[in-house]
Amino acid sequence: MLYALTLAGFVFLFVTLWHFVFVRRSELEPSAQQGMDIYVSVFIAAILGVVMSKWLDTDFSLSVYFVWLGIMTFLILIFLLWVHIRSSPKRKLEKYKTPGEKPNLWSQIKLFFLRRVLGHLIVGVSMAVLSLYWLHEYPFLADPEDASMDFVMKWNQCHDGNCIFPEEKNIPPKIVLLNIDDETYKKWGKPLFTPRHCLKDLIEFSVKDGARLIVVDISLSQRSPTDQRFSSSGSCQDQVQDQDQALKDYLASYEKTHCGNGEKCPTIILVHDSLPTKTEKGGEFKVQSLPVPRTRQSFLEESIKSSPHIQWASPSHWVSVFDGVARRFWLWKPMCEEGKQKFIPSVELLVASLISKENLDYGTAVKEIEGMGKEVDPDFVDRDCSTSTDSYKPKPLPGSVVLSENVKIGSEGLPLTAGRIDQRIMFIMPWKNNVEEEEEGSNRPVSALTNGDYGRVKNGKEGKDENERILSILSAYRYLVLQRHPDSKHLEEAKRELQNNVVIIGNSHVDAEDSHKTPLGEMPGMLVIVNAIYSIFLNGGLIETFTLGKILGEALLIMIFGVALMGFFSSVARIWYWLVMIPVTVLVWFIFTWVSSTILWKDGIWIDFSLPLVAVFFHHVVDKFHELRQETKKAEKKLSNAKKELSNAKEEVDKVKKQLQSCQEKLDQCEQDKQRLSLGLTN
Repeated sequence: MLYALTLAGFVFLFVTLWHFVFVRRSELEPSAQQGMDIYVSVFIAAILGVVMSKWLDTDFSLSVYFVWLGIMTFLILIFLLWVHIRSSPKRKLEKYKTPGEKPNLWSQIKLFFLRRVLGHLIVGVSMAVLSLYWLHEYPFLADPEDASMDFVMKWNQCHDGNCIFPEEKNIPPKIVLLNIDDETYKKWGKPLFTPRHCLKDLIEFSVKDGARLIVVDISLSQRSPTDQRFSSSGSCQDQVQDQDQALKDYLASYEKTHCGNGEKCPTIILVHDSLPTKTEKGGEFKVQSLPVPRTRQSFLEESIKSSPHIQWASPSHWVSVFDGVARRFWLWKPMCEEGKQKFIPSVELLVASLISKENLDYGTAVKEIEGMGKEVDPDFVDRDCSTSTDSYKPKPLPGSVVLSENVKIGSEGLPLTAGRIDQRIMFIMPWKNNVEEEEEGSNRPVSALTNGDYGRVKNGKEGKDENERILSILSAYRYLVLQRHPDSKHLEEAKRELQNNVVIIGNSHVDAEDSHKTPLGEMPGMLVIVNAIYSIFLNGGLIETFTLGKILGEALLIMIFGVALMGFFSSVARIWYWLVMIPVTVLVWFIFTWVSSTILWKDGIWIDFSLPLVAVFFHHVVDKFHELRQETKKAEKKLSNAKKELSNAKEEVDKVKKQLQSCQEKLDQCEQDKQRLSLGLTN
């Protein structure tokens, strides 16, 4: 509804202004044909900047980008001042100077710069500060900004399986997805619940193959039906009396079997389910408050309670109410467990904390996360759920969340508040898994790798070799089948994929009900987690929005646009004025958004140029209306004076005509007297 009303407003404004200009175009002064070079120069500069960065194989930093904007702004201002002073007729200046004042250079600069450019600048910067600092959390502003940011994410997503990542230290470790895909689902006989003994095998083999960390993104809150049909087709055990007990026994003995005597073992992260709740929508002008769900207890709770290497985390993400798209990640999820309120860390936060420890000291990392969770909001933690409200409004964190030297979430003076644009999931990897099913009756072991992997673009070259691949997707069924063929080269390939990497076990088959809407389209929950983990490592999981540098950059952008409005739009023939203004304004927004996203995206910088641009646009429209009104008043005054002068002239003409008639009568009388006198003399 908000987008429809906005679009209707723009259309109404366009039609009204078009009619206004066509009706009164005869009253407007002809303008000088100047200014087209402004947009051409800005467009060429933007293109050259990107081309040069690609050609020289270098990256523009934030400071270089601002310097470029500053130079462009200065050159455009100098150019326009020179054109204005050189081509402006004296009569244009006389409208603004007092009688007897002599035109000079300063008066022209003051007229051009102070009266016009600074007006646009003040309006644009005020809108930027207002929208970035005070109104950023409100849906009426956040929703359109989300849509704009989604558009940019589609530009920056991985193409043909190749991704561009930031600096080396911020590249997340390789992640491997053990995917329970449609093929696996069919081979297992389409069971209602994921077979727990097969899940146990996936975890066990991942541990043996040297996984660094294992995430199980599968619901484990309910027990499997005792009569659940299952067909392993050679992947895992056929005859298991109690599938749940097989998994439970393995996890209960995990600490003793794999982590005893000081041995390093991978931490296993399980996801905590919650009872369904209804999200509260506060309206377009109210910050959204989210419900506090109650955790759904798992049959594994008691057996793994004493194991520090098995942790629970929340797989939930912040879903936009207006379109149901997952866009933001939680650091900690507010939950109600055993009658008490608490914060449960998100999967991505826990994974980032664990894998950022180079010494593999996972026990210390877990304790740090637990301590941070208690400090998020002390007024919320440990309160009785029955006496508390059912919704929670996120509060700013008291300070930065330091996970390691290279991973720090937040910065001094800029607290993180859940739900803001600061915590957007920077989706870069779309879902593209299209595994070909093996032929029926074939017992030949095949590769478990699918074509859903992603590689990193390094030094301008595309590659997906062992060292550059950052995400691999393996079929869970094929991976288990390979374990029965120890001499297969494909098994060695699978082991190399898992060695010292993060493993996420999840579902993508059609009946899993674990598909999520994202800015890059539908994707399974495990890939949403992968993109969220990448977001944590990208600039510490923080997208900078309100800083002095950002305001300076926006000011330069607004100044360029304001100057361009004055220069270009004043040179367009009035019959095409509003027809040209709309597409050119859209073109400017497209250029700046594209350049900003291409150059600054890897630094975690988002230039919020849309609202300031619209503000400057409407300010220019109002300014033009004001000028037209002033010109109309002057024209009406001139017309009134002309009518008075015409009336006076008519009176003078009538007076002269009367005098002429009187003279003519006297002349006729004289002529008659002359004739009489002549007759008298003759007689």
